[in-house]
Amino acid sequence: MTKNPGRWRDRRGVALPVALVGLVAVSLLVTTALLTSSAESAISTAQASGARALYNAEGGLNEYLRQVAVAGVALTPGTQTVTLAESGQRVRVTVARLRQTTPTAAGSFTSTYSLTAEPVTAGGEATGRAVVAMVQQYAPPSDALAMNVTSAITLGGNLDVNGNAFTVNGRFNGCGVAAGVDAVRSAVDSNITANNENHMNNFTGVNDAGANTQGRAAIDKSPLTREQLADNVLKGRSLEEIVAPIPLNKKWGPRWHSASNDPNRVWDGDLDPGEEVAVVDANRQTIEISGGTGVVIIVNGNMRMRGSAQFNGIIIVEGNFSLAGNPQIDGALVSLAMDGENEIIQDQSAIANGSITVQYDKCAIDAAQSAFGRAAGPQAPYFSGTTYAWYEVVR
Repeated sequence: MTKNPGRWRDRRGVALPVALVGLVAVSLLVTTALLTSSAESAISTAQASGARALYNAEGGLNEYLRQVAVAGVALTPGTQTVTLAESGQRVRVTVARLRQTTPTAAGSFTSTYSLTAEPVTAGGEATGRAVVAMVQQYAPPSDALAMNVTSAITLGGNLDVNGNAFTVNGRFNGCGVAAGVDAVRSAVDSNITANNENHMNNFTGVNDAGANTQGRAAIDKSPLTREQLADNVLKGRSLEEIVAPIPLNKKWGPRWHSASNDPNRVWDGDLDPGEEVAVVDANRQTIEISGGTGVVIIVNGNMRMRGSAQFNGIIIVEGNFSLAGNPQIDGALVSLAMDGENEIIQDQSAIANGSITVQYDKCAIDAAQSAFGRAAGPQAPYFSGTTYAWYEVVR
């Protein structure tokens, strides 16, 4: 057999396959590099977008709380949208109230809220990550009925007493009062007359020294004029200012109800359980009180109680009062009349069934003031505590 070593040494044509293999290898390397770069770019973009959405959500929540703090208003359950000034991003904030305490004369009005913030498009569709935080909001209790009541009856006008079947008593022990107060506190130009001077002994009270008093000694005739007495009792505010924060559903009469808003809304004279406050425009007439617990304020008119009506709390009347029969008031009765005549009348009902009673009761007064505060709502600006319990919503 003849050998041909030159045949195996001939390498012509090898370059092409080698080149093709190298080209394929390089192509694979380039493709892998491109895929890796694209994946890393996508991941980086997604991370940046997610981080931006998270920052927008946090920024939107903080911006909403900033706006609430500047306005000094209460957080409102529901959904609001804020726009971030720098980026123009819209953020939807959803507020839910989790807990609320009752405002009292001694403590703070506190609510706990959950706030969820998420970036949204102009059409309102969520576009990214959302965050949730908790916040507490505080407001001092309303002092809308802070008054200077130092007697069972505060008397602006004159008082005419006709009969012996009545008791006006300032003696009381409890709720910070050691022995009691005067039966009546009157303006310097107010006079109390009786058809029989002995009937004046039905006024009983306690003087500043803590001693029991009776008759005219139980009446504090202050050096204040009627206008000054009203200003002193209301602590420098007018009735209009005091009743302003009370909602319309607790107000009656034409002063607060226009022709399109039930101008003939008439109070029935009874402060039912849960109502707590009634502000009544008497429209120059006389409003009759038949009973209840809380606060009744009568403006632009007079007040009457008769029969067996019973009331616990504070009655304030801008005009005069008339008591007949055997009604009972536990708390305080305040007349801010600048003229006219208040009266305590002994009629046949009082003779047969008992007497008129006005009993100073500091506990009933405190309860009435708290009820008024609940109805009026906190008057000082709300302020929010720092946010806490932050977490991200996982979708």
